[in-house]
Amino acid sequence: MSYNRKRPADTQEDAWVADEDRFVLQQAKKKAAIRVKEGRATPIDYLAIILRFIDPSRDPFDDEVQDTDLNVVDPEGVFETLDASQLADLAKDINMYVSLEKSRENLDFWNTMTIICNDRREKLQTTAPGRRAQEATSGDVDRIFQSKSYEQLEALEKQIQSKLRSNEDIDVEYWENLLHGLKSWKARAKLRLVSQSIVKNQLQGLREQQGATAQKIREGFAGLVGSADHLTSRTTTLDYTALDPEPLLKARPEDKGLQIQDQAAFSKNNVGTLV
Repeated sequence: MSYNRKRPADTQEDAWVADEDRFVLQQAKKKAAIRVKEGRATPIDYLAIILRFIDPSRDPFDDEVQDTDLNVVDPEGVFETLDASQLADLAKDINMYVSLEKSRENLDFWNTMTIICNDRREKLQTTAPGRRAQEATSGDVDRIFQSKSYEQLEALEKQIQSKLRSNEDIDVEYWENLLHGLKSWKARAKLRLVSQSIVKNQLQGLREQQGATAQKIREGFAGLVGSADHLTSRTTTLDYTALDPEPLLKARPEDKGLQIQDQAAFSKNNVGTLV
């Protein structure tokens, strides 16, 4: 009799492996953020940062780098600037994330990156088998698919698959190459949706940050106005009569009978007395 139930030791070992994979994945994401912040990022780092903004398993309290310190680039541009050797290295890095990720959404993201990366590598391999047939349909692929939305591409994919399953007399190789090219354009369309979502979230975060800043300014201004009103109410209770100079300029009653002298008479009558 055979048993499929795992031994406790096997279960414990699986848990250890899962914990180790989770730790390695977290460290890879943290190091990617640090390299992007410090301006020494590799292509895989830019892709990891794009995923960071839509990662459902992300814990913001575990981040060592703030979102505002990260430069998010055009994901399609990451692939377009690489040569064959760099694309091969990028493919290995993507496979590393695929092997470690457990989130279905994150795996879908990395599988999309794999499709785009492989398509780019194929376009650089001019001597690859079947390349001539693919080149023949390349113009049709670009013309048909480049302006389509993700939903439209999904509908076209089903139509082509249905055509390949039919008993019609068709050029199978042509339609298979068309389907292959469609999957690449579909992956790009999905990536554009991700980019739009990131931009939308960043704009929303910026609006919230600006709103919070404006609120602090309004509160600070209100505090200043309140302080000024308090000072005004205090100064209105002061007695200014003691500072009025006019009473000092008025003659006393006993002085009103004195004879008024001009400067010459005053000097004549008092100089001799002073001497």
